Order: sequence, then C-alpha cells, then structure tokens
Amino acid sequence: MYSWNSILQKFLSVSLFLSVSIFLCGYGYTGNLPQLGETTKTQEQPETQPSTEVQQAKPLPIIVPRASAGHKINNYTKYLTDIKEIDTLLREIKTILEEQKENKIQLFCAKVNVLNLYVDVLEEKYGEKPEKHYESYKQLIVLNKYLTEIVDYKRGIEASKETNKHTLEIKSEAEKYLKKKIEKTLIPINTVIEIIDETG
Repeated sequence: MYSWNSILQKFLSVSLFLSVSIFLCGYGYTGNLPQLGETTKTQEQPETQPSTEVQQAKPLPIIVPRASAGHKINNYTKYLTDIKEIDTLLREIKTILEEQKENKIQLFCAKVNVLNLYVDVLEEKYGEKPEKHYESYKQLIVLNKYLTEIVDYKRGIEASKETNKHTLEIKSEAEKYLKKKIEKTLIPINTVIEIIDETG
C-alpha cells in the first residue's frame, strides 16, 4: 500500500513533467501571426515633378513694439501730423534765408512769427512727453531760437538805418554776423525737412 508521501511525490513529479512538456512544446497561441511590415509599412509618396515656377516667399508681418498690453501707439502719428503742418512754412523760410533778399525782410519776419506760434503749441503739447526726445522736436526748438535771433537782429539793423547810425563798417559787420546766423539756422531747418520727407 502506498503512503501519502509517495503519492504526493508521484503527483508532483507528474505535474512537473507535464508543465515542462507544455512549456517546451510551445503550447499557447495557436493562430497565425501577421506578416511584419504589412501594417507598419509607410505609404510611398507619389513623386512630384519639380515646379518650374519659383514660389515667392510671403513677406513676414511687421511687428510693432508695444509699451504694454492694450496700449495704442498713436502718439507718434499725432506728432507727425502736427509736424507736417509746418512743412510748407519751413520750406518757404528756408528759401527766403538762402536768397537773402532785402525786399523780403518783412515777409521773413511774418513767417517766423507764424512758426513761433506753431512751436509754442508743440511745446505745450509735447514738452513734458516722450516726444520731446525726438530729433525733429529738438531741432525745431533750436531752429525757432535761431530764427527769432535773426528776426531781432534784422529789426535792429532796420532801426539803425532809420537813425542814420548805419555806417559802412557797421553794415559789413552786420552782414558777416547775419551770414553766420543763417548758416547755423539752415542746419536744423534742413534736418527737420529731411525727417518730414523720410516719414512720407
């Protein structure tokens, strides 16, 4: 008669034998495996003929810098509009300065007085704003100062003529001084006109 130990040993040995047999004979999945590469194969792109026309690159959008979100940059546009209002006046004053005709002294003084009014308005509007750092603004302030000095000097010359104190020597010195003043004044007036031209 078999003992429990011998029965248990036989059962374990049979179980072990069956397990090893199943493992070694490949028992498990019995279906057909798919062909590798059929489903993962990349589809070939149809060959395209090179285009004879050269495609033009689209221009990149111009990025406008902003000081902060939602801040409209229209101050410079307003400033330019104000500056362009005196464009014709500046050109007329420049022509009179270059011609230096005695018969246009009164016309010159009148035009300078009009420019003084414009510059006063610009100083009120932009004197405490960032626009005061623009080159055109700074040159206008300098120009206004030079033109006012020329007007005052011309008026002084006219007054001396009326009192018969205008000798040839004084006249020669006055002309030299006036020529230097005009040369200095043409620099800022040309600069402002150039800036206006550049902005369109």
